[in-house]
Amino acid sequence: MSAAFQGSLAWILPSFLFGSFDYEAVDFWRASATSFTMVIVIVALKLALHDFKRCSLSCLLPIIGSIASYIIVLFLLGYVPLGQRMQPNLAGDPPVPGWIFSNASPILVIALASPLALLPDMMALLWVRKLHPSPLFQIRSKNL
Repeated sequence: MSAAFQGSLAWILPSFLFGSFDYEAVDFWRASATSFTMVIVIVALKLALHDFKRCSLSCLLPIIGSIASYIIVLFLLGYVPLGQRMQPNLAGDPPVPGWIFSNASPILVIALASPLALLPDMMALLWVRKLHPSPLFQIRSKNL
């Protein structure tokens, strides 16, 4: 249920704010790339949220590495000639990846809506870990 909410929010918000329904228009691809970036950020935050040791290197390094890998591939698709041949719709002035990270509106959408999308998970974790913990979780939390 929360995944449907998170995916819907990630798609609808950028599409409504600065997207287009024309598949060939650069605005469609800007909104689409922003939506996919939101999904990557939401998944990374969700992984950190559900981890028992959120501040450990074994949690943070894979998450940071996956986001960094995604950003590298996104910029390669938008700026390198091979990437532009593979995905010509990401070209533009500036290319879609550069537009996402140089304008305030997509950055604000990603930064504000991604944590908002995690509210169902936060409420579920509050219930499971604090308000109604299972006996197994109680033992696990004592050992951390």
